Amino acid sequence: MTNIRELKAEDVSAVADFYQHYNLDYLKDSTPPLLYELFEEKEAKTIFQKYLSEIKELSHYKVMIAEKNKQIVGLIIGNIMIDKNLKLGKIGVLEDWGVAQSEAHQGIGTQLYQALEIWFKGAGCQQIHSTTWISNRASRDAHLKMGFIESAICFRKKIL
Repeated sequence: MTNIRELKAEDVSAVADFYQHYNLDYLKDSTPPLLYELFEEKEAKTIFQKYLSEIKELSHYKVMIAEKNKQIVGLIIGNIMIDKNLKLGKIGVLEDWGVAQSEAHQGIGTQLYQALEIWFKGAGCQQIHSTTWISNRASRDAHLKMGFIESAICFRKKIL
Protein backbone atom coordinates (compact mmCIF):
# COMPACT_ATOMS: atom_id res chain seq x y z
CA MET A 1 0.00 0.00 0.00
CA THR A 2 1.18 3.53 -0.79
CA ASN A 3 1.18 6.20 1.89
CA ILE A 4 0.96 9.88 0.88
CA ARG A 5 2.30 12.24 3.54
CA GLU A 6 4.10 15.49 4.17
CA LEU A 7 7.88 15.66 4.08
CA LYS A 8 9.64 15.31 7.45
CA ALA A 9 13.14 16.56 8.24
CA GLU A 10 14.46 12.99 8.37
CA ASP A 11 13.18 12.36 4.79
CA VAL A 12 15.28 15.04 3.11
CA SER A 13 18.28 12.88 2.17
CA ALA A 14 16.15 9.99 0.84
CA VAL A 15 13.95 12.40 -1.12
CA ALA A 16 17.06 14.02 -2.63
CA ASP A 17 18.25 10.55 -3.69
CA PHE A 18 14.84 9.89 -5.25
CA TYR A 19 14.89 13.27 -7.01
CA GLN A 20 18.33 12.63 -8.46
CA HIS A 21 17.26 9.27 -9.84
CA TYR A 22 13.80 10.09 -11.16
CA ASN A 23 14.49 13.61 -12.32
CA LEU A 24 17.99 13.48 -13.71
CA ASP A 25 18.11 9.91 -15.01
CA TYR A 26 14.58 10.02 -16.41
CA LEU A 27 15.10 13.39 -18.07
CA LYS A 28 18.43 12.30 -19.52
CA ASP A 29 16.71 9.29 -21.08
CA SER A 30 13.59 11.13 -22.29
CA THR A 31 14.87 14.57 -23.34
CA PRO A 32 16.71 15.48 -26.55
CA PRO A 33 20.45 15.91 -25.75
CA LEU A 34 20.61 19.62 -26.61
CA LEU A 35 17.63 20.42 -24.39
CA TYR A 36 19.00 18.30 -21.55
CA GLU A 37 22.34 20.11 -21.81
CA LEU A 38 20.60 23.46 -21.24
CA PHE A 39 19.08 22.21 -17.96
CA GLU A 40 21.76 19.87 -16.63
CA GLU A 41 22.50 20.81 -13.03
CA LYS A 42 25.80 20.74 -11.17
CA GLU A 43 25.60 18.89 -7.86
CA ALA A 44 21.86 18.37 -8.30
CA LYS A 45 21.39 16.17 -5.23
CA THR A 46 23.21 18.57 -2.89
CA ILE A 47 21.36 21.60 -4.26
CA PHE A 48 17.99 19.84 -4.04
CA GLN A 49 18.69 18.63 -0.49
CA LYS A 50 19.48 22.21 0.59
CA TYR A 51 16.37 23.48 -1.20
CA LEU A 52 14.13 20.93 0.58
CA SER A 53 15.66 21.82 3.94
CA GLU A 54 14.92 25.50 3.31
CA ILE A 55 11.32 25.18 2.08
CA LYS A 56 9.97 22.42 4.33
CA GLU A 57 9.18 24.89 7.11
CA LEU A 58 7.76 27.69 4.93
CA SER A 59 4.00 28.05 5.21
CA HIS A 60 3.53 28.87 1.52
CA TYR A 61 5.25 25.62 0.42
CA LYS A 62 4.03 22.03 0.60
CA VAL A 63 6.16 18.96 -0.05
CA MET A 64 4.35 15.63 -0.18
CA ILE A 65 5.91 12.22 -0.69
CA ALA A 66 4.59 8.81 -1.63
CA GLU A 67 6.02 5.94 0.36
CA LYS A 68 5.69 2.24 -0.39
CA ASN A 69 7.41 -0.43 1.70
CA LYS A 70 9.40 2.35 3.44
CA GLN A 71 10.78 3.55 0.09
CA ILE A 72 10.18 6.96 -1.49
CA VAL A 73 8.32 6.29 -4.75
CA GLY A 74 6.89 9.73 -5.50
CA LEU A 75 7.18 13.42 -4.81
CA ILE A 76 5.18 16.59 -5.37
CA ILE A 77 6.12 20.16 -4.44
CA GLY A 78 3.87 23.19 -4.53
CA ASN A 79 3.91 26.77 -3.39
CA ILE A 80 1.51 29.68 -3.34
CA MET A 81 2.13 32.99 -5.07
CA ILE A 82 0.08 36.14 -5.50
CA ASP A 83 -0.28 38.00 -8.81
CA LYS A 84 -2.09 41.25 -8.03
CA ASN A 85 -2.67 41.89 -11.74
CA LEU A 86 -4.91 38.85 -12.20
CA LYS A 87 -8.55 38.52 -11.19
CA LEU A 88 -7.77 34.96 -10.10
CA GLY A 89 -4.48 36.02 -8.58
CA LYS A 90 -3.93 33.56 -5.73
CA ILE A 91 -2.03 30.86 -7.58
CA GLY A 92 -0.95 27.40 -6.56
CA VAL A 93 2.30 26.60 -8.34
CA LEU A 94 3.06 22.94 -8.92
CA GLU A 95 6.86 22.99 -8.95
CA ASP A 96 7.80 19.34 -9.18
CA TRP A 97 5.88 16.09 -9.54
CA GLY A 98 7.24 12.64 -10.20
CA VAL A 99 6.80 8.95 -9.55
CA ALA A 100 9.38 6.18 -9.83
CA GLN A 101 9.12 4.48 -13.22
CA SER A 102 8.72 1.14 -11.46
CA GLU A 103 5.54 2.49 -9.81
CA ALA A 104 4.06 4.27 -12.84
CA HIS A 105 0.41 3.76 -13.81
CA GLN A 106 -0.66 2.73 -10.31
CA GLY A 107 -2.38 5.98 -9.37
CA ILE A 108 0.42 7.31 -7.16
CA GLY A 109 0.87 10.48 -9.21
CA THR A 110 -2.86 11.11 -9.06
CA GLN A 111 -2.89 10.64 -5.27
CA LEU A 112 0.01 13.07 -4.88
CA TYR A 113 -1.63 15.63 -7.13
CA GLN A 114 -4.99 15.36 -5.38
CA ALA A 115 -3.35 15.88 -1.97
CA LEU A 116 -1.61 19.01 -3.22
CA GLU A 117 -4.76 20.35 -4.87
CA ILE A 118 -6.67 19.93 -1.59
CA TRP A 119 -3.96 21.98 0.12
CA PHE A 120 -4.16 24.66 -2.60
CA LYS A 121 -7.96 24.85 -2.28
CA GLY A 122 -7.75 25.05 1.51
CA ALA A 123 -5.31 27.95 1.17
CA GLY A 124 -7.75 29.82 -1.08
CA CYS A 125 -5.92 29.38 -4.38
CA GLN A 126 -7.99 30.21 -7.43
CA GLN A 127 -5.90 28.49 -10.10
CA ILE A 128 -2.88 26.21 -10.46
CA HIS A 129 0.14 26.75 -12.70
CA SER A 130 2.57 24.03 -13.69
CA THR A 131 5.30 23.54 -16.27
CA THR A 132 6.86 20.43 -17.74
CA TRP A 133 9.31 19.47 -20.44
CA ILE A 134 7.80 19.61 -23.91
CA SER A 135 9.29 16.17 -24.61
CA ASN A 136 7.83 14.63 -21.43
CA ARG A 137 4.69 13.09 -22.91
CA ALA A 138 3.87 11.18 -19.70
CA SER A 139 3.86 14.40 -17.68
CA ARG A 140 1.84 16.27 -20.27
CA ASP A 141 -0.71 13.45 -20.32
CA ALA A 142 -0.87 13.39 -16.51
CA HIS A 143 -1.51 17.15 -16.41
CA LEU A 144 -4.29 16.84 -18.98
CA LYS A 145 -5.80 13.97 -16.97
CA MET A 146 -5.88 16.25 -13.90
CA GLY A 147 -7.80 18.91 -15.84
CA PHE A 148 -4.98 21.25 -16.89
CA ILE A 149 -4.92 22.92 -20.29
CA GLU A 150 -1.70 23.55 -22.19
CA SER A 151 -1.20 27.30 -22.20
CA ALA A 152 2.37 28.26 -23.13
CA ILE A 153 5.55 27.18 -24.83
CA CYS A 154 8.99 28.21 -23.57
CA PHE A 155 11.96 28.61 -25.94
CA ARG A 156 15.65 28.15 -25.12
CA LYS A 157 18.79 28.53 -27.20
CA LYS A 158 22.41 27.70 -26.48
CA ILE A 159 24.67 30.58 -27.52
CA LEU A 160 28.15 29.43 -26.41
